[in-house]
Amino acid sequence: MPDGREPEIIESICEILLDLLPDDAEAITADVEADKGYSSVELTLRRADGSTVPFGTEAEHDEPVDDINELVIQLHEVMSADGQDPWYGAQIVVDGDGKFDVNFSYEPPED
Repeated sequence: MPDGREPEIIESICEILLDLLPDDAEAITADVEADKGYSSVELTLRRADGSTVPFGTEAEHDEPVDDINELVIQLHEVMSADGQDPWYGAQIVVDGDGKFDVNFSYEPPED
């Protein structure tokens, strides 16, 4: 069974995302994929005018993105520990005021 750490792990991911959010952006989105021992993350910013831009590819973001990947792997392991079908992807959106929304996808990724 899941060990109840899911909220703590999700909150840690959201804190990192909020720390990365530049002042000129309204929200940051992390689109993640996960599987046993694997995670990838793509970040996107939403600006005040509604436009979106990729984010997090600069070297200065390597460590926080690595930290997010490690937390995503932990979250995947904790949530699939009960033998149920695991999720394969998630979208985590954090607004500048700290509100967040997390949606999981249980559909396997296309090869």
